[in-house]
Amino acid sequence: MPQSSLRCPPVLLIAFNRPEATARVFEAIRAAQPHKLYAAFDGPRSAHPEDNWRIEASHAVLDRVDWNCKLSISRSPKNRGCTGAVKTAIDWFFEHEPQGIILEDDCLPHPEFFNYCAYHLKMLEQDTSIATIAGTRFLSYSLKKTGSGERSRFFTCWGWASWRLTWQRLQAHTQVSLQAQQLANIPPTTISYYERLEAKCLKPNESSWDYKVTLSCLQLGLQHVIPPTNLILNLGFSKESTHTEKPPPHAPMHFGSSACIDLSKPVDEIDTQAEIEFVRTQFQALPHRLFNRLRYTWRRITHN
Repeated sequence: MPQSSLRCPPVLLIAFNRPEATARVFEAIRAAQPHKLYAAFDGPRSAHPEDNWRIEASHAVLDRVDWNCKLSISRSPKNRGCTGAVKTAIDWFFEHEPQGIILEDDCLPHPEFFNYCAYHLKMLEQDTSIATIAGTRFLSYSLKKTGSGERSRFFTCWGWASWRLTWQRLQAHTQVSLQAQQLANIPPTTISYYERLEAKCLKPNESSWDYKVTLSCLQLGLQHVIPPTNLILNLGFSKESTHTEKPPPHAPMHFGSSACIDLSKPVDEIDTQAEIEFVRTQFQALPHRLFNRLRYTWRRITHN
């Protein structure tokens, strides 16, 4: 890492009804002391009266802002759900900021995450082939890596950063079903994943906001920078989770070593084998999911 840290970019915290997780993520943001903090809260669900006090408890975390910071808050009077709430929050954020970091209330960042994003947001601002800077490095990628990161075709939504113009470009893109003859730019090893992703995104009730971002990036040929070591822990795996009670098999359960980060080196090109490993974890039938869970559990054990 550089000897001196860069100024922390504006941060968007997207929260709902998890005050404990929100507090942990907030404390990480507090340590980074961004000069601008945006906080967006989804509204309560009508069938869940406990949402009211849990959202208020999450909101109360902001009382701990004790550094020189411009705090902006958005609170939805109604529940928009995961897809609507996240998209609306990011739209609001980029209406006010040309670039910044997005953290949901269950994505705990490593202290180096903020400087990592600040560096790449500045250095890659003019590179229109890059859509986002990721904080998560999955186990399906190499565990031992040094440098400033590598390119990937796949969007990772657990802690990331981007630019207003990129977000606007993704929102303006109309997703369409591509026929087999139009998939020339899609590597053969990822076509099955692409086709399953496309099927979900073209059914509005089945698609989440991150699937849509992933598909738009694939259709536009945009790439993402992933760190050489894991800089985000997902705190959201529980019975209360909206989507996942248990972590996916390739999810990292520990922070990596920040000593692996060397921003003096250029971003590496796409690691095709790593992408094949990643695709094998997505949209799999039960036997493959069980195999992958055993496989990455072993990798997790031998890594620590």
